[in-house]
Amino acid sequence: EVQFYMVDCAEQANKIEVLAESIFPLLGKEGEALDGPQVVEVKPGDAQLVTIRACTDAGGNGCRRYKLDVHRKGSSEALLSQLIVTSGGSDISLSPPFDPSVSLYRVDIPFSSPSTNVVAVAAKGGFVSFESFKSAEFHSR
Repeated sequence: EVQFYMVDCAEQANKIEVLAESIFPLLGKEGEALDGPQVVEVKPGDAQLVTIRACTDAGGNGCRRYKLDVHRKGSSEALLSQLIVTSGGSDISLSPPFDPSVSLYRVDIPFSSPSTNVVAVAAKGGFVSFESFKSAEFHSR
């Protein structure tokens, strides 16, 4: 029999400990005896599946499995992890250089360039969408 639980943790949680108590022996996923709190490492925006078995004996008989889907929330602030501009097959320098906390950049595209590509990669747990390029004219002056 399997019991399934979802556990949501705040982004600020530096350490997630699972402490299970039972009158029966507690075993980990690989059958190892669990003694004391188990530390679960989960990066912000990620999840980890934790399995605990409570058994009627140390031989692993009469077990009930508990699965914990531990989620650590990602940042509530939307950031990019990468911003790359290429033109005519060459990388174009950003001014200022890329930094996730900077929201306005200038790029100088060669006049003769037939195409320009912008690659924006969201930080883990986020997504990217382009709203409009109308404001680019204002910022170019």
